[in-house]
Amino acid sequence: MLPWLFAPLVQLPFAYAAVVQPELWRVVVEFAAFWVLGALQLRFAPEGFARSPLAPAALLLLGAAWLHVPAGLVMGFAAVLGLLLLGVVALRVLEPVSRWWVGLLVLPFGAMGQRLVVLSASYVGNPVAEISKELRGFVTPRTQATSQGPLILLVTVDTLRWDKAQDMESVQRIAAGGGYWPRAMATSSWTLPSLASLMTGLPPSEHGAGASGLGYQSVNAEVPLLAEELREQGYATAAFGANPFASSSTGLERGFDDFFHVNERAAHRLTFGGRPVHANNYWAGEGLVDRAVQTLQDAPERGTFVWVHLLDVHLPHRHAPAQSSVSGWRRSDYMNAGIVSPQHRADTIEGYQAEVDYVDQQVLRLLDALAERGLEQEAVILFTADHGEELWDHGDFEHGHAHAGEVIDVPLALRHPNFVGTGPGVASLVDVAPTLRAAAGLAPKGLDLAQGIPAERIAVAVGNKYVAHAASARQGSRRVVQPSEGAAWWVDLAVDPQGLERMVPSASDPLLEVLGQVDLKQGGSAAEVDLEALRALGYVE
Repeated sequence: MLPWLFAPLVQLPFAYAAVVQPELWRVVVEFAAFWVLGALQLRFAPEGFARSPLAPAALLLLGAAWLHVPAGLVMGFAAVLGLLLLGVVALRVLEPVSRWWVGLLVLPFGAMGQRLVVLSASYVGNPVAEISKELRGFVTPRTQATSQGPLILLVTVDTLRWDKAQDMESVQRIAAGGGYWPRAMATSSWTLPSLASLMTGLPPSEHGAGASGLGYQSVNAEVPLLAEELREQGYATAAFGANPFASSSTGLERGFDDFFHVNERAAHRLTFGGRPVHANNYWAGEGLVDRAVQTLQDAPERGTFVWVHLLDVHLPHRHAPAQSSVSGWRRSDYMNAGIVSPQHRADTIEGYQAEVDYVDQQVLRLLDALAERGLEQEAVILFTADHGEELWDHGDFEHGHAHAGEVIDVPLALRHPNFVGTGPGVASLVDVAPTLRAAAGLAPKGLDLAQGIPAERIAVAVGNKYVAHAASARQGSRRVVQPSEGAAWWVDLAVDPQGLERMVPSASDPLLEVLGQVDLKQGGSAAEVDLEALRALGYVE
């Protein structure tokens, strides 16, 4: 019976290494099912392989292949062939093969094969590399924090508009312990270059991450990331994310001791216990926050950096009301629908708000985890977004196509025990890394938000994802936009918050001059972003 009892046990390290972990009752079901099957085998199975201790390992592989039809069949078939080959060798070398210890030797290989099947059937770009990383994690000692710097929590919400964040309870709670910039500026209209700026403190032209005619580009290998700098300072680092652009393929994994990404650390389906609750909506914030909360509860009081990137506000709106006409729609559905009906527009806006409310509750859980340990007041907590979302404000939809305020402006809230003041200037995502460096005792290498932003500061955003180059600059309430086609225009957000009244700037406009000096070249290396994951988000047909 030992191999049968050992079989569910060897699955558990892989199951708990994933972002979404199985519930206790599923583990109990798994152990009970294997115990029953082992008892039945000993009582009724005929002689031969059916009575062999290799049978539990074969069941792990066959079960994984069957449960992940059709994606798991090819990998499952290959894994079973490998196991059978291993069994033949065992029959020749380790006779008699009925010895129980032979089964114990083979079971780890069966479990690894099962995990490969699960990863191959999930949105994982390189299953072999991922399982190798998981195996190394089992034997590599966890990094111990040695820094006496404050615990740092960075929360970023994908696609969150500045105006929708103002009523979030979590944002108000963070800002109450420091400052709030309701209309900070992203550095681009889409995720990859903006998050790279957030993690480096550099504009896209210097960190290199983005897109070119040759495809996507990762952060330049020579550019240090915030997590790398904090780890060198003695911080333990962990990240939890879902957007395929915020993955190891784009270089944003660098510096993290633990990097939990739903496209890489896919939820593990137990043979009989099934999939964890959140695995069906695999990028749901609740599963990510579960794991992040566990990390915050176990972390030392000082010297820990945790980054959580939540994707729920991005299409498809899976937490939209069930009766919504656009529940589950993807970007491609809107692009292919031609003129979207007024009802579809209303339902989309309602679904967007439902996701904002959902994310608000998840961020509150992170804050509560710190409060339960008495660390919320001492920690440095920064909340922001990578970009916003147009909801037909200017006749168009989504992001990555324009530099209007609903796309480029993002909320930014900071809780900081040594906060001085916000200052009159425009905050930018390039200020995040300097602020957190300074909090950890490092040289900021940029503007520290805790010390305020000077009025003369000019914030710049560069690039689109779907259309040709565009750029924008803002100083105070005045924004100048140089679109991909046509003449530049400017708006005064103090009198026109929505940016509807566009005016032509003079040729000597200082903001226009700044945009004329922006370097548009990308210096990063090619990034193999997971196309299947992008397809699930509607980016790829």
